Amino acid sequence: MNDDRSLRVLHDAERFLAGNLSRKTSDEERCEWIDVLFQACRDIEEKQAEALPALRVLSPTRRIAHHAIVQSVLKDNVPNDVFK
Repeated sequence: MNDDRSLRVLHDAERFLAGNLSRKTSDEERCEWIDVLFQACRDIEEKQAEALPALRVLSPTRRIAHHAIVQSVLKDNVPNDVFK
């Protein structure tokens, strides 16, 4: 996993959830965020000691908050292969 990309996605997702992201995002971009966030969570669970410290903030409570990003995506606005 590209740690720089993971951190960028994490920060953008946090700002999006807080309503502080200064740019518009597409449903497709948010699907990409979801993929990166779930991969980061999986990496943390599998390799906790090796996980990037900044990604360790993805506690179970925070992971639940990220489900709001999932709920923000409209399936009709995203190609099927991306939505999967």
